[in-house]
Amino acid sequence: MIALAGAFWLRARRRRHLEEAARRAAEAEMLAITAAAAAATASAKAEPAALPPAELAQESTAQSEAVPATSPELPDAEAQAREDEAALRAILAAEEAHRAAEADRRAAASAAAEAERVEAERRELERLEAERAQAEAAEAERREAARLEAERLEAERVAAEQEAARLEAERVEAERRELERVEAERAQAEAAEAERREAARLEAERVEAERLAAAQEAARVASERLEAERLEAERLESERQAAAAAEAAARAAAEAEAARVAALAAARPMRTLRPQETVVMLADDSKIVRVKTSRVLAAQGYQVVLAESAEEAIAKMAEQLPHVLITDVEMPGMDGFDLTRHVRAQAASRTMPVLMITSSDDKKEQAAAAGVTTLLGKPYEEAALIACIETARLAVQVPDEQA
Repeated sequence: MIALAGAFWLRARRRRHLEEAARRAAEAEMLAITAAAAAATASAKAEPAALPPAELAQESTAQSEAVPATSPELPDAEAQAREDEAALRAILAAEEAHRAAEADRRAAASAAAEAERVEAERRELERLEAERAQAEAAEAERREAARLEAERLEAERVAAEQEAARLEAERVEAERRELERVEAERAQAEAAEAERREAARLEAERVEAERLAAAQEAARVASERLEAERLEAERLESERQAAAAAEAAARAAAEAEAARVAALAAARPMRTLRPQETVVMLADDSKIVRVKTSRVLAAQGYQVVLAESAEEAIAKMAEQLPHVLITDVEMPGMDGFDLTRHVRAQAASRTMPVLMITSSDDKKEQAAAAGVTTLLGKPYEEAALIACIETARLAVQVPDEQA
């Protein structure tokens, strides 16, 4: 700041010198112009030769020396000489003023150059001062930023230390709680183990008591069972003897009845079952097959009984036993093999002809094992079906009521 103030003062001082030099130069130039005008006027009056001021002065001196002092034209010559001298002095003064003005101009130019140099120096000082101020400001900002960064880092360090202390406290607290939990679990486990052992002991005692009670009960039950078995054996033996006696009596009665029926049958004539007397049952879950086959059978005069399933066929056979059973293999619920096995298991239908219709060629063994009389493929010939039914019909003999 002091250097900048000195530069301003020096600039003002040089500006004042320049202004003073310019003023003096202007005054000298005015004096020179005035003197030149006066000299020109004097020269015009004297009509001197066009000589330089120095030669003119020498000529004037020579003329004054050549003129005798006793010349009658002395007053005019002296006046002329004085005028010439005055003119010469004016010219010399003008030249001196011109030189002074030139010196002042040069001094003014030098002062202007100096002022420009001072101004340049001032500007350079201002630039340097601005750069220095900017650098100081930047340095201050850097220091402030560094201080703020240090404060931030310190705050972060303190916060981190506080966070670490908090986490450490939480860890210690967690460890304490974990230890308490483990200790509580251990105590609980020990209590549970003690309870389990006590319960096991009580359970063992209870089981042992129940075992003893069960053994006693088993002994009692065994004795009672033996007694009951003995009584039951005695009862069964008495019942067996009574049943044997009843069976012998029934057998004797049956044999007598059979002999009577045989005697009556031998006495009565027999005939073959007629087609209109033949009852044919068709068991098939397909409505189309039932309708089509029933039309074929009805055309032969047979009595046709239809069943949609094996269960329905069994129910209808309980009401009326057919002479021939026609069944399909695949049906919902019981299939054709199950139905055939049921028929063969009943005494009344054990010998009934069973015709099975299937589209598979690998059912022969299974059909034979179930007791199927005839296995027909799909599609079958109606004549083959009728032939099988006729064979079964002709094997049935009924009493001839007309004989």
